[in-house]
Amino acid sequence: MVLALPSFFYENDDDDVTFGDRFRAWWDGQEVASAASGDSDEPDIDSDIRSMRPPGTKPLSVPRETWSESRRAVAQMIWGEGFTLPGGEDYVRDLVNAFSLTPADSALEFGAGMGGGTAAIVGRFGAYMTCFERDSGLRDDAAARAITLGIDDKVNSEPLQEKLADLRGNFFLGALVREVLYTVQDKDDFLNKVVLALKAEGQLVVTDLIFEPDADSAELEAWRNAEPEPVYPTTVDAVRDVFTKYNMVVRTAADESDEYRAMVIASWGALLNRIDSNMDPVLADALVREAEFWARRIAAIDAGVLRYYRFVGVKNG
Repeated sequence: MVLALPSFFYENDDDDVTFGDRFRAWWDGQEVASAASGDSDEPDIDSDIRSMRPPGTKPLSVPRETWSESRRAVAQMIWGEGFTLPGGEDYVRDLVNAFSLTPADSALEFGAGMGGGTAAIVGRFGAYMTCFERDSGLRDDAAARAITLGIDDKVNSEPLQEKLADLRGNFFLGALVREVLYTVQDKDDFLNKVVLALKAEGQLVVTDLIFEPDADSAELEAWRNAEPEPVYPTTVDAVRDVFTKYNMVVRTAADESDEYRAMVIASWGALLNRIDSNMDPVLADALVREAEFWARRIAAIDAGVLRYYRFVGVKNG
């Protein structure tokens, strides 16, 4: 089922109130004021967007659409070319910087999306990348991007399956697992296979969304209902224990929820400053859906029931 953009976002008798005005007001949880009257005759917009959907839309308990062309376009409007997650090129390079990659080295990337992060890593370090992504449309975009940038000889893209296939053992210098682990039920088996693929002294970086098995709140439930796939709880200690179990020395287990939240808000704020008032309704619909999803995620983080962690481990020799 496709969620329809409420008509009052783009149908208005007052030429002074644009789609951009209405979207900014919706995102900020405010009513749209008409320049002519100072008041709005439109339906009220909920005072807290983070916990309520826009008037006229269906609830996001209906699974989000997969990565359609319009959704991929919207994601890049928000996060940058080739990206489906916050942070951009500098953030990805920071995540893998300690790998000390050279053009002769190989590394793993899980949750590669449209290949923006992969391109940033290859562009900076010249390493060979084996990348995993669930969605075939995102993989196709990543492959096309690699060809366009002339790095396709450095990039190998593979489907990310529910149960990770065996990887070449003791071969890769580092592995980046970005917002994937919370969608994997058997985290123990997954991380074991990744660690086995690393060389001695190889590094594993995991960024992930953490929530307790017994967590129960309206904000967390709203976020979980918006996820397109099942999500599985874990604890910080559980992740640390798996690292240790498989011969990884845990160097970092940091709660970076505030930094993550800041990246999200900054990117959406920048988008609102350049949004096209004459946006195509199909693209506008995708934009509203994506905004609601991220608003729900931030609400769960603000409520303290969802946290964003960075884990860094080094494989013992």
